[in-house]
Amino acid sequence: EMSARLVGSEMCIRDSHVYDVQEEESTDTWYGIARGDYLQAGIAKVKKGSKSGYAMASGTTLAHRDCDRLYVRIYLDESENGTDGWWTLNYWTANAYNDSVVTVGSGDYKITKGDYYSVTGVHSVFQDDIVETTGTCTNAVPIN
Repeated sequence: EMSARLVGSEMCIRDSHVYDVQEEESTDTWYGIARGDYLQAGIAKVKKGSKSGYAMASGTTLAHRDCDRLYVRIYLDESENGTDGWWTLNYWTANAYNDSVVTVGSGDYKITKGDYYSVTGVHSVFQDDIVETTGTCTNAVPIN
């Protein structure tokens, strides 16, 4: 039987999200402070791509030590005004086994110039019968 241990901010007041917003770039880094034996951090990021009209999404899950499996999934979301009417453009998933880090990225992804973009991440660590998981979500930024 699996025992799930949710480590999201709704479950633990000692969690910490650090939001960093730059011009055409936004990051949400979640740190599990004094909580969880395995899950150390989750990172979601959206930024302008290598050329105009493109965005790049990325996500990383970090564990305190090598674990059976690490998982990350990121969703690239779009809104015309940055406050409502959000929809998911695409998503990317990665797993790593017997490791302490897993990363996934979209590469350059064609977007509508001037719309707002955000990345939502799901980060999990599996060790023996324990699962620790959390979520990240960047602030919305306009990308041209």
